Amino acid sequence: MPAELLLDKYPVLVSPRLATLIGLNEAIVLQQIQYWLVFNEENESLLPKEEQKHLRAGRWWTFNSAPNWRDKNFPFWSERTIQRTFTALRKAFVPKPPNEDGKPPEDSRVARDALLITGNFNRMKYDRTLWYTINYEALAKLDSENPKRASRQVVMMDNDKLSSPIPDTIPDRRVSHSQKNDSCANAQEGLPLPVKEKKESSSKEPRT
Repeated sequence: MPAELLLDKYPVLVSPRLATLIGLNEAIVLQQIQYWLVFNEENESLLPKEEQKHLRAGRWWTFNSAPNWRDKNFPFWSERTIQRTFTALRKAFVPKPPNEDGKPPEDSRVARDALLITGNFNRMKYDRTLWYTINYEALAKLDSENPKRASRQVVMMDNDKLSSPIPDTIPDRRVSHSQKNDSCANAQEGLPLPVKEKKESSSKEPRT
């Protein structure tokens, strides 16, 4: 499992890198599902197999209805946003082609396979609540392909002939070791820091 992309802790946290690759909403949902998968595994892994209700087909799963996903996990979203995000994760994503000027679209998301796998392990046939698990194989592929994408961006930036960096116009204000040590000692002892005296100008302009 790509440990750098997913976290095992609550509350809702998200890897900035993952959000860049697949989108912020998708990264939040995927991370929250990861939390519940780890939670289920930690709570059921030592139980007899017949009591491991979240372990199916060699994978750990989690399930919830749309209202429960909203109320217990994503109260900051509408049900429609939640359903749209889950649907996006269940499908492969193909980014838009470059713009007419040759520059890539502002969307940073990259091509990927479906990152969510769905199932139905409900006891009642009429119960259509979907079960979810993460497609770790697709996530690992996404992780491994990301450096290639980064190298392409570097080449693209070079071809764009970026202007030289902004010159540093801020003057250096260097402090000698003795001044720095005196200031630190005064701060630790609660003494006021030394104030640099202002030099009076030798010539004063007459007031009018």
